[in-house]
Amino acid sequence: MLLRLSDPEMLRAAELLTRAGKAYFGPRAAVMQVCYDKLRSTRLAEAEGVACPRTLPGDAAGGVAFPAIVKPRRSSDSIGLRLVRKGPLPARYRTPEYIVQEHVRGRELSVGLIGSRVGRPLELALPA
Repeated sequence: MLLRLSDPEMLRAAELLTRAGKAYFGPRAAVMQVCYDKLRSTRLAEAEGVACPRTLPGDAAGGVAFPAIVKPRRSSDSIGLRLVRKGPLPARYRTPEYIVQEHVRGRELSVGLIGSRVGRPLELALPA
């Protein structure tokens, strides 16, 4: 079985298939759980020497510099991302369910990885 669903549905399908012992082509539920936790995945990348923007849980982001990026801790892509231009950080974001990152200007690239094969970088060029 080959699946490609929206990320939340893919996670639910992967969990169900794993529990049922069904084989499928796609990321395992445990891997998806790590990938969807932006704080955890950032910490894993940092531990491997990947330079990452300073990232803090929303409830520990008291000393963050502004402007800052705020986003849900558990989600995919850039859903829910907000630019907070000046402090203080609004109370609704000061929870462990959000992360706060230093604002880094630059180009956004996405690179696919399957096993030991690395794909070509894809620049995400969005209109202003």
